Amino acid sequence: NATIGYVGLIDIEEFHDVIPGKIIDYFGSGTAIIANLEGYSQKIIEQSNGGVTMEDSSTVHQLMVNRQMQYDLARNGLIFAREHYSWEKNYQQFLKIIKGI
Repeated sequence: NATIGYVGLIDIEEFHDVIPGKIIDYFGSGTAIIANLEGYSQKIIEQSNGGVTMEDSSTVHQLMVNRQMQYDLARNGLIFAREHYSWEKNYQQFLKIIKGI
C-alpha cells in the first residue's frame, strides 16, 4: 500500500478552478499527497493539511523520509474528506438544490 500519492496538473488557467478526483481518492484512502498544482486544488491541499506542494522541495523531501509526517498528513486528509466530501453530505446538498428549482 502506498503511503504517498502524487497529483499534478499542467499550470494553465483552465485547471486553476478544478479539483482532480485523485485528490479526493487520496484523502479518502488515507494517503498523504505531494502535489504540483495551482489554484483551488492547492488551496484544498493546504486547507486540509493532507499533503504538501512542490513549491518547497525541502518539505517534499521531509515527507518522503518521515513516516510520522506521512501518517499525520494522511490522517488529516481523511478527516477533511469525511467532513467535506462524503456522499451523504453531497447528496443532501444536491437535494436542497433540486428542491429549490
